[in-house]
Amino acid sequence: MARPVSLQFVGMREFKEGLARYLGTKKEVVVTRRGKPIARIAPVAKGSAEDLLLEMITGDNDLLAVDPEQASGLPRDLKILTPRKFLEQYG
Repeated sequence: MARPVSLQFVGMREFKEGLARYLGTKKEVVVTRRGKPIARIAPVAKGSAEDLLLEMITGDNDLLAVDPEQASGLPRDLKILTPRKFLEQYG
């Protein structure tokens, strides 16, 4: 079975030494130790749960509206409260 072009296998030492370079490629990287996979590093997709959570934590907005076209699988009218707004309402 052929590996996807954007997938790269790299040893742990090489990954540690070139961390910024590997993270900057926006490709999926599988880190190996003695030839066996131990971790998979994947870029965060725009509109993914990770992206929305990061925006929520670092954003200055009191309320974030999620674009349903970018956040597949989420309800169309979903609203996410930032921690500050949540504490104001429920704290």
